[in-house]
Amino acid sequence: MKAARQDKINHILDKYFIAHQSELLKLLEAEGINCTQATLSRDLSEMGVKKVRDGGRLLYKIPSKNTPSVLSVGIVDVRLAGNIAVILCEAGAAAAVCVRIDEAYGFELVGTIAGDDTIFCALETAEAAKRFTVKMRNLLHG
Repeated sequence: MKAARQDKINHILDKYFIAHQSELLKLLEAEGINCTQATLSRDLSEMGVKKVRDGGRLLYKIPSKNTPSVLSVGIVDVRLAGNIAVILCEAGAAAAVCVRIDEAYGFELVGTIAGDDTIFCALETAEAAKRFTVKMRNLLHG
């Protein structure tokens, strides 16, 4: 039951732009799958689904399976400055790494700015920036 439900969630998120869990619940119901909001939240968490910025909207997205390896390729160092994470990249790699960061990290990431070899990542809080920095360093150091 759970696997079938998560398969449907995956299919719906690939097909539609979903901004709210209530929308996803309605689409699941239309597919003959009834579940509670709490069950849906657990499923989304288990599946690694994040809310990511798409234009001006936050939408549910399943991160690409190759995102971590793509991110780690160009990263040289990660530093923390308050609620800003600064990612130092190989020359010319910042824009490509920045796109992957925007795709992979959800609602705590307010925005990014990429130069040639540096990315500024603004996060909602200093604590969120610390968590983000740890994730980025883990990618860097394996």
